[in-house]
Amino acid sequence: MTAKNSNPDRFIADQMYENGYVLLNNWRYGETTTTVGRSTGTVIDIRSLLPRSGIPTIQTLKPRRRINSSRNRYSGTYGLDEFPLHTDLAHWVCPPRYLMLRCLKGSHAVVTRLLSNSVLAAMLTPDGLHRALARPRRPGRNGVLCLLPLMFCVEGISGFRWDPLFLVPMNRAANRVAEFMSTSSCYHSKSVVLSKPGDTLIVDNWRCLHGRSKVSVVDLDRQIERIYLSEIYS
Repeated sequence: MTAKNSNPDRFIADQMYENGYVLLNNWRYGETTTTVGRSTGTVIDIRSLLPRSGIPTIQTLKPRRRINSSRNRYSGTYGLDEFPLHTDLAHWVCPPRYLMLRCLKGSHAVVTRLLSNSVLAAMLTPDGLHRALARPRRPGRNGVLCLLPLMFCVEGISGFRWDPLFLVPMNRAANRVAEFMSTSSCYHSKSVVLSKPGDTLIVDNWRCLHGRSKVSVVDLDRQIERIYLSEIYS
């Protein structure tokens, strides 16, 4: 976003509509993620929503080796290796609509990959995606494993979910999605870099999958804050 833009909220909304994400370089440097998030949209207070989960409303993301992270986190499975393209909290009945990644300590060598759902629809056909069903890797608090459609609709807005770690394919259509994601998805993805403090990436979590590239030992001090939003102001 350039300084010439007199309506940043409109710019963000337009970019989200057009691309499913927006990258804002050195944006509102010096302000907290909480302040930026609350002025950009409606923040999801996960700490209050899920008090037993231990998930804070603002999460600090740092590269971690497998041995230093829990197995129910991406770092516990992939460590410093590449994180596959996924939907955040895909195992929720309704995943958060937006996520904001805000750079505190960046790196030119670590990229965030983004894949639009339109690419999946073109490669796999919409009919196939609508039939795809998965279940969470683990049952919910009531011990029940419910089926989740990969394509979903909330209040007339369509979305897509995928996560190779936390979702288990339950039919042939979902297995085709899993095969595509494991073999060819990265060839169709775009990449952005959060390299400087204030660099901010906002992603429509229903329209774009995202993932992280491999992290080398020289970038272990990379630090990103994440917050979830239920709406973006325009």
